[in-house]
Amino acid sequence: MAGSAAIATSHVTAVWIDTSSATILGLGPNATERRRIDSAVPARHRSTGQVTEQGGERHGGSGPRSARDGHRLDHLRAFLEEVEAALPGEDLLLLGDGVVVERLARSVRDHDLAHGIRRRVEARRHAPLTEPQLLALLREFAGSPPRRYRVTRA
Repeated sequence: MAGSAAIATSHVTAVWIDTSSATILGLGPNATERRRIDSAVPARHRSTGQVTEQGGERHGGSGPRSARDGHRLDHLRAFLEEVEAALPGEDLLLLGDGVVVERLARSVRDHDLAHGIRRRVEARRHAPLTEPQLLALLREFAGSPPRRYRVTRA
């Protein structure tokens, strides 16, 4: 791979995650590793229509609105554990478009703190990315941004 020899850190990994899947992209001096983990998290239950009764809870509620949503949280917890187990012990760039990336980052940091692991873990909210875009962000995170070429006109 061109330009990967200048990576400041020997190995880095990026994860783009949402509730439907996680894309794990590892970058080392000689190779790029890809892995995708699909989740079994059901879609969030959203009510439709007008509410005619006043609820007994304040705005924001006090927990899952239905049994299905509580089950969803169990699926999400299991999915995050599966993704975390698949992550190597190297610097991590975590990206996602919702709170799932923040939950994963918190879990990874707590695990690292409990086990005395020192690595850089950076979490960012980001719109969905293609694999080349994810690779470009990973190279920048690793200290080897893509080379920019100036177009010369003859």
